[in-house]
Amino acid sequence: MHEKLNMQKRVERLPSEIINILMTVGRHSRHLNCKAYLVGGSVRDILIDNRVKDLDITVVGDAIRLANVIWGDSRSIRVYPGFGTATVELHEGFRVDLATARKEFYPRPAVLPRVQFSDIYDDLYRRDFTINAMAMGLSPGDYGEILDYFGGLEDLKHGVLRLIHDKSFIDDPSRIFRCIRFQHRYRFRIDTRTKNLMIQSIKGGFPLLLSRERVAREINLLFSETGPRHSVEELVVLDLWELLFPGADISVTTYEKMERVSCNASGQPLYVALALLEDIDHAGLREMLAVYSKKALQLKKLRKREEGIGKFVRERVLDNYSLYTLFWGVDDEVLDYLKLVETSVCYKKNIQRYLTRVKRFPVYITGNHLNKMGIPPGQIYKYLLDNAKREIYNREIRDMNGQIQVLLKLVNKGGL
Repeated sequence: MHEKLNMQKRVERLPSEIINILMTVGRHSRHLNCKAYLVGGSVRDILIDNRVKDLDITVVGDAIRLANVIWGDSRSIRVYPGFGTATVELHEGFRVDLATARKEFYPRPAVLPRVQFSDIYDDLYRRDFTINAMAMGLSPGDYGEILDYFGGLEDLKHGVLRLIHDKSFIDDPSRIFRCIRFQHRYRFRIDTRTKNLMIQSIKGGFPLLLSRERVAREINLLFSETGPRHSVEELVVLDLWELLFPGADISVTTYEKMERVSCNASGQPLYVALALLEDIDHAGLREMLAVYSKKALQLKKLRKREEGIGKFVRERVLDNYSLYTLFWGVDDEVLDYLKLVETSVCYKKNIQRYLTRVKRFPVYITGNHLNKMGIPPGQIYKYLLDNAKREIYNREIRDMNGQIQVLLKLVNKGGL
C-alpha cells in the first residue's frame, strides 16, 4: 500500500531548467508508451527543500531509448546498454541519470548485484533507506504524484533513518557509511532496528569484504560532509573504525584538528585525511588514504624542518630566507591545512608572508653562473648558492644582475 501525495507545488519552486527537463521526460515517455519517475535522493531533496544537484529518473520501459529521443543529438549523453542506463551531463556538472526499472540479487555479501528489469515497486525496494525509496510520477496523468510504498514520507517528517529490508547492511556494507553520513547531514535519528542491523553487520566483519576502493570512496565522501569529526566519532563508537584500522586510535588532539578543518570547502577531505595521517602511524590507514600520500609526505618533511627552527616559527615572524627554507616545495593545500590547524598567530602570519612575498619571488642564480665564474663543481656550489639566496631573499633583490653581483661578491670574498 503506498501513500499518495501530489508535490506539483513543490516542483514549481524548482529552477525553470529543471522543470523543463522533468516535463520533457514525462511528455516523451507517453509517446514511447512507458512510465517515467523521478526517484531517490532527488525526491527526498525536493521534499525537504534542499537544492537538487542532479536528477535520478527511473523508466518502466526502455531508459536508453527515452534518453536518445530527448538528447540523442547531444555529445553530453553516454549510454550503457548492458545496464539499461544513460547519463546526460549538462552545464556546470548538472547531471541527469536515467535507468530502466530493475530489481537486484546479491549472489554473496559485498559484491555488486545482478540486475533484472522489473517494475517501479521492485526498483524502489532495492534501495537503502525509506527516505531514498520514494518516486514522483513524471508521465502525464500522474505528474507530481508521490509513490511511497515503505513509509518514507513519515520517516522524513520525523527525521528517521530506517532500512527497507533486514539484509541491506550485509548485501552492501557500504550503506553503513551512507547511513552515518545521512545521520549527520540531516541530523536524523537512526531507528533501533536499523542501528542493531548495522552493529550485526560490523560484528560479522562484513565491511571487510568490501574492496579497498569502495571503502576509500565512502570514507572520502564522509570526510566531505559538514562536521566530519562527528561522523568519524560514530565510526569509532560502532567499532567500525577498529574493524578497518585495528589499533589506529584517534586522540583528542586529532579530533580537535578535525574540528578546525571543518570548513565545508573543496579541500576539506584532504584536510581531514592530513589530520589523521599526521597523528596516526598505521599502515592500513595510509593504504586506505593513499590518494593523499604525496601531500602527507610533504607535511611530514615540513614538520621535520620545523624541528631545526625550533619554537621560533610559532613565536615570531621569520625572515624571508627562513620562510623559503621551511616552506619551499610544500603545496598550497598543505599550507591551507596548517593555517586551519595551527593555533599560533605567528605561524599563520609566517605562512601568509611566505605565500605573498616569498613563494613567487624570482631567483635566477644557478650553478651555471658559478661555472661561468670558473668555480669547479662540488659542495662549494651549495654553500655559495644558499648564502647568496639568503641575501637575495632578505634584501628582496629582484633583478638578475643584482643577484649575480651578490653571488660574485661571495666568490671574491672567499678567495675562490
